[in-house]
Amino acid sequence: DVELVSPDGRVGCHSLILARASPVVGAMLSSSMQEGRSREFMLEEPLRVVKLFLALLYTGCLPQEHEAPPEGPALKVGFHIVVRAAFVSNSARSMLLPAGTEGEVQRLDELGDALVKFDGFQQRQWVARRNFCRLRLAGTGGGGQLQEDLASALSLAYRWQALALTAVLAERLERELSAEGFERVLEAAALHGASRLQATCAAFAQNSAQVRAAYEAGKYGPAARAALRPPPRSSGARRRRGRRRRRGCRS
Repeated sequence: DVELVSPDGRVGCHSLILARASPVVGAMLSSSMQEGRSREFMLEEPLRVVKLFLALLYTGCLPQEHEAPPEGPALKVGFHIVVRAAFVSNSARSMLLPAGTEGEVQRLDELGDALVKFDGFQQRQWVARRNFCRLRLAGTGGGGQLQEDLASALSLAYRWQALALTAVLAERLERELSAEGFERVLEAAALHGASRLQATCAAFAQNSAQVRAAYEAGKYGPAARAALRPPPRSSGARRRRGRRRRRGCRS
């Protein structure tokens, strides 16, 4: 009985569900405002973002086409991968692999486990097949457009004070942050004061060679650059800087 109108289309939904999730929508529907009279809400977000917002509002899940396969990607030697969610490697000397860490598959054993050279790690690390679900192929699934759309849906949820949905969206973005959609996510986090998501973005930037390269090349806008203070540096650069400081100290 309510329609959400985007620049490129419209979609219907139930006023009771919207009003229950958002006190802002509830107030507008029960008032003499234009939205209350016309039962239409004019939105700046494209229709795909509004549909994503509604899917999460109604079901708590993304539409099936946006979900990554539960077993993770099928890896081959030479594939470039990105850690979607932090986990501990399966090497004898296991290491924590932060979200956003990039690497190249260099070997697959008879069990299907992968030996990966990760950026910022001197030693190659084994990743057991059961942990492939924590990886994605660089430049695919979970990046780019989906991340930007989730960030736009987060902005809409904040604007409507749909607090339960802001938590769901922020958690999803924290878990599957990607270099491709990084700038839009960081801007949304900074704009709405989503401190935990912003901290996740800062940590991600330190571990992502792609984000650091984009920052150093000046590809990010003023809002994203202002939110990335201090500038992101690789783990190797941070270690070298620490050694220089120690050498400069007097006893």
